Amino acid sequence: MEVDDRPQTSPHAGVQSDNLTQHLAGLVCDSRLADIPEVVKHEGARALLNWIGCAIGGSSDATTNSAIATLQEFSGPPVATVLGRAERLDALSAAFVNGVSSAVHAFDDTHLPTVTHPTGPVAAALLALAETRFTSGCDLLHALVLGMEVECRLSNVLITPPAEGDERWLMTGLTGTIGAAVAAGRAMRLPSAEMVWAVGTAVQQVSGLREGHATMGHSFPIGHAARCGLFAALLAQRGFTGAQQAIEGPRGFAKMYAPRPCLEALTDGWGQTYEMLQNAFKPYPCGIVAHAAIDAALEVKRSCTLDVHSIHHVQLDVHPLAIALTGRPAPTNSFEVPYSMHHWVASALLFGAPDLRHRTDEAIRDPEVGRLRALVEARAKHGCARDEAFICVTMRDGTELRAHVPHARGSVERPLTDAELETKFRSQSEPIVGAEASQRLIDACWGLEHLQDGAVVPHAAALRVK
Repeated sequence: MEVDDRPQTSPHAGVQSDNLTQHLAGLVCDSRLADIPEVVKHEGARALLNWIGCAIGGSSDATTNSAIATLQEFSGPPVATVLGRAERLDALSAAFVNGVSSAVHAFDDTHLPTVTHPTGPVAAALLALAETRFTSGCDLLHALVLGMEVECRLSNVLITPPAEGDERWLMTGLTGTIGAAVAAGRAMRLPSAEMVWAVGTAVQQVSGLREGHATMGHSFPIGHAARCGLFAALLAQRGFTGAQQAIEGPRGFAKMYAPRPCLEALTDGWGQTYEMLQNAFKPYPCGIVAHAAIDAALEVKRSCTLDVHSIHHVQLDVHPLAIALTGRPAPTNSFEVPYSMHHWVASALLFGAPDLRHRTDEAIRDPEVGRLRALVEARAKHGCARDEAFICVTMRDGTELRAHVPHARGSVERPLTDAELETKFRSQSEPIVGAEASQRLIDACWGLEHLQDGAVVPHAAALRVK
């Protein structure tokens, strides 16, 4: 069971409302982009830029290849772009593939309080929709922000006390489907009644277990959530009805996944506080709960002329969730690497800031990485924040090198700058679609609110075959 270190809420948390789904639908449908603060809109653009880079970066992965090969046999009219690829698929299939490819390298964003990856399902659904239903750039941005906000708030419903989050669930698979449905419904300008139906049908399709980690299946829930959310909104537009109390009902979403849900977390403070501002962008392609440990290792390496051959032992003290999600001391393949804090700390001590080169099968087999990996011991430290870590590197002569990272790089307290996000984006995008297309995508994301047609974004991300 997941350990939660967030502040306790009021004693009335979890009291069931009998019209919460309808209330949420009304809030989304009544929202105006002009009322959303500039900082929130800019964070939406940052999220989209980061996500597109991840999707293009994962577009040639074996996982993506397998998904495309399977879906091409059954795909409808090829109207939607597969980011970073020349192939086109029907909108639902493209949403699935783009969601999958964005997560294969574990480089996607994370709402750290709930370990939700909020942009993937929402953006994948919206970009596919934009190629089949005219959607202006400002409508695309508005829908993106609203979908991410709903997804993050729903995740809070399941983990904020008195709710007891369960780390066995992949949160994105549960709440991302609903976030994608809300976003697509908003972009399609569904009326409130149909938005309720979209949420009701989305709830019927949620799924995701962490048991799929370290396999191709770890990115399936993100693609599945995008496809199902878009499907739910399209069905609602055609009159396909859904439950009126899909979220709060006695047999609804919240009660199913959290016996004592904090229902007030869904709409309290709507329009005044934005949960999506708690979103973090990763500087390293692995589970975000391991990032503080990586930063701590880098601090030790920068503090002295480190002779890695003289390291005797590496002690890590981290949040319990870091152990639960990334406590694999001996990964055997590239699918397991994102969930091995030991591997990333060893790579950081040996090479400096790790990147995608360090998540390959070759990197795993590197004998020096393997030697250092075996020296790393990780302990759960209660009271430690999720983005905090302590490290003690003991040398053979008994010297101890210590570092403490209160907040990992990329976290809300130490966010990546816009320039750093652009660098991360180019590192993934340019090898696949080239420098010119990458710059067009960067410009489109920063100027999203002013684009006449949102389909410009996925079109710019297509691989042009010469």
